Amino acid sequence: MRNACKGLLLLALLTPLLVNAIDHLPRIGAIPDDSVEEGTPYTGPTPSVSGSISPVTFSLQTGPSGMTINGTTGVVSWTSPTVTGSPHTVTIRVTNSTASDDETWLLTVTADVIAPQDDPHADESVVEGTPYTGPTPSLSSGTTPVTWSLQTGPSGMTINGTTGVVSWTSPTAVGSPHTITIRASNSVGSDDETWMLTVTSAEIIPPTLPPNSVVNGASFRAATESGGAVAPGSIVSIFGTDLAGTTEAASAVPLPTTLGDTTVTFNGIEAPLFAISAGQINAQVPFTLLPGEVSVQVKRGSEASAVQTVAVAAVSPGIFALSQNGTGQGAVLIANSAIFAAPSGAIPGQEARPANRLEFISIFCSGLGDVTNRPPSGEPPSGGGASVTLTTPTATIGGVEVPVSFSGLSSFVGLYQVNVQVPSNAPTGNAIEVVLTIGGVTSNTVTIAVQ
Repeated sequence: MRNACKGLLLLALLTPLLVNAIDHLPRIGAIPDDSVEEGTPYTGPTPSVSGSISPVTFSLQTGPSGMTINGTTGVVSWTSPTVTGSPHTVTIRVTNSTASDDETWLLTVTADVIAPQDDPHADESVVEGTPYTGPTPSLSSGTTPVTWSLQTGPSGMTINGTTGVVSWTSPTAVGSPHTITIRASNSVGSDDETWMLTVTSAEIIPPTLPPNSVVNGASFRAATESGGAVAPGSIVSIFGTDLAGTTEAASAVPLPTTLGDTTVTFNGIEAPLFAISAGQINAQVPFTLLPGEVSVQVKRGSEASAVQTVAVAAVSPGIFALSQNGTGQGAVLIANSAIFAAPSGAIPGQEARPANRLEFISIFCSGLGDVTNRPPSGEPPSGGGASVTLTTPTATIGGVEVPVSFSGLSSFVGLYQVNVQVPSNAPTGNAIEVVLTIGGVTSNTVTIAVQ
């Protein structure tokens, strides 16, 4: 009984002390969420504190970079609010000698976004075929960043979505003047700007085709020379000046009869084109031409060269050489491989080794004339069977005549392939001569390596 009385007495003594201590715990009144415009200095509310005996101090527990607090008043300040990371969590703490209390609110920073307004563009012009790059657009007003888009423009024109600069690789006069409209957009609006682009036709210089300008594409014999006539279906090279306004190669088959603004005609028949440049054209003689003298002309748009007369023969053999002038190492492979029959290491970037006696080789050539299963001009042989020459050529290796096991078109347009076996008595060395003869006409001489 005595112990119980002592406990009650102690509780009676402590209760006023506990109540007094609780009454002096600092408490911050609720602070509502707030907002401010980006870039406008922010000053927070003055926090109210209850239950505390003085003095108290304030500290910033969490807040965006650059925010500060007055340790006496508890007022937070932020000189340059930014939307990055918004809404921002702000937590302040009040502390006295007894305890502390925190209060948190959210501060949303709003961007003062203004719809963009484009500065005007002046009309422009460009010469046909000359790559066009538009001006860098500017804004008379509006909040950046903006996104640029192309609303109207000629086919092939593109725009940089960040800079607003338009590009056009190959301007054409067709449809000129062209209307170009670009749009600047941000989160609250957009604005368009339009200008006209006039494409003027480039002055076309008439192509010049001098005498002896048409040659066998393999042997490089001129079609006007003795034994240098071109054959239907063969590959030819045409030399001159201003033959094309660009350098361009065919990218697919059937070969086109126009590349850039260039066409070539044989007796008015347009020839399939492999490649064009200002000084040289590689083409295929149409298969439908008949032997005799024919007129060759190069045209660029409305301009045309003078007509040159060349001879077309049923056959005009030429063996391709790696020198691309009809002499030296021939375009001759070990059969059924991509290995050149040449001295080892003689051809940079290509595998090469001498051919062995009794080994088969493939000789690549042009001008062997008509074939069975003849493909249309500009096309490789179809899958309907081999395209074999109507006349079988003879071949010599180092002066030794060898039998021909195949003579016909390869898988490439206008390219013939002749397969032969190196004879057992062929001479050996790094430059053994190879010659083809067909229809009484002898090809140029190339070399191979034999061991």
